[in-house]
Amino acid sequence: MLELGLKFINFEPDRSFNDGNITRNYFDASSQRICTMRNNGALGLTSKSLENDKITSVRTRDRGEPSTVKFSVDGRLCATQRTATSADVIFLEKTENNLCLEMTVTAKSKEPLLAVEWVANNQLLLVTNHSAELLYINEDKKTSKVLKSTNVNAAWAIFYAPSQLLLIANGASCSNLQPIIVAHSNFTRMKNFEVDFGGSLSRENFLEKDATIATIYGKVYVMVLRYSVRNSSMLDLYEMPFDATNPAIFKYSLILGFNGQCGIHVIDNLIIVHHQPTCKSLIFDIQVSSNSKSHSPLVTTTIEPHIQHQPPPYLYTPFWFTFLPNVVIDSNSGIMYSLDLKNSKCMIEISEKNTMLEYLIRRKNEKKLFITSFLNCLRARALSLRQIRRIFSMISKTKESFAKNEKDSKAPIIVLNCEKYEELQISQQEMQSSILIPLREDTSLNEGYVANIMLQYLRCLYDNNVQPESLKLSTSAM
Repeated sequence: MLELGLKFINFEPDRSFNDGNITRNYFDASSQRICTMRNNGALGLTSKSLENDKITSVRTRDRGEPSTVKFSVDGRLCATQRTATSADVIFLEKTENNLCLEMTVTAKSKEPLLAVEWVANNQLLLVTNHSAELLYINEDKKTSKVLKSTNVNAAWAIFYAPSQLLLIANGASCSNLQPIIVAHSNFTRMKNFEVDFGGSLSRENFLEKDATIATIYGKVYVMVLRYSVRNSSMLDLYEMPFDATNPAIFKYSLILGFNGQCGIHVIDNLIIVHHQPTCKSLIFDIQVSSNSKSHSPLVTTTIEPHIQHQPPPYLYTPFWFTFLPNVVIDSNSGIMYSLDLKNSKCMIEISEKNTMLEYLIRRKNEKKLFITSFLNCLRARALSLRQIRRIFSMISKTKESFAKNEKDSKAPIIVLNCEKYEELQISQQEMQSSILIPLREDTSLNEGYVANIMLQYLRCLYDNNVQPESLKLSTSAM
């Protein structure tokens, strides 16, 4: 169900040459670009993306090897951190003697920087142990000024660009998390919350590498990898509120069944955990048995390479680096891949037909596949009437009812924004032409069975306060 390399780009792998030349690569999670620096930029800074063909290629001064390379939202500016206490802003469209102009910025405290992030086209966020500062970068004057600052107590910090969420870890074991929204040139503090490590193998500090932030089904989650003494490590999900008056809450715990490092993707609202030693990928759908706190994998599968890659690349190698939402970087081969779902294979991977259909209902742009699969299951009498009614209930809503539910679910004071989840909508006309009429015209099916299916559909329409439209199933009465 997972395919590697539908989209891919090549880049020059990390290298150190005998003549002193070096090549280093960096991934910018916010802009989703792989950035290659040769001789610290003196022989070129190049960035590429899987999403478009635009390639940035410039030259900079060699002012030391950076630890990070980050591009602004519009791609006009680049921030690199070459020293512990400062960041350099590179003006990619302003050159002198074929070299980009630069300026150096530091936090007021001159402390080491924990994070350097772009939050808007000309707004750069600097985070230290004791402060978070938002700088405005003036491209014309090549100057900076502090727009806003706030005191923090940070051991480490991560930034989730889609929701402009800064997450700061503090406390004795770094398990106390302080969320801060960085938007509209301001800092908005949300309530802090504690990460529970009960039953963990180690009582050491909660590390940045074990935290991931993602949007799943229209909500933002902080995902925490929790190790265990036995092969029962967990991925805990803490749901972030939309308003600043409520704290995050522990929502789900995903059972991994293995120990050791793993890679994580979130694709089409599915959480995918990759385990290199076993060459397995676990696919979780938190909407399956959503009332349960504990979740086992919906599917355990193995990644397959796209047919265009010949010979096929090595999979699950130690040289793989994974980034959200669906990026795999093979640092040894110098290839950045996309990882994609092959939903057509869910009929093989998910044995329970009702679960398979519920899986397809929630996938983006899979209406045709769902309708075909649903019709096949009905013709094969593979579903009980209760299961058929549940499927109908999930799809027999109008746009107005979706809008009402969305409006009712909003918190009073919205500060945390994220991508909305769009549920599958199938009109009554589509249901008639694609499901009900084909069933009525199938002479191998008992008329009573078809009538029961129709009644279940009508019942779900009434349950959802949807006015039934005229059913034009046949020229003769049933």
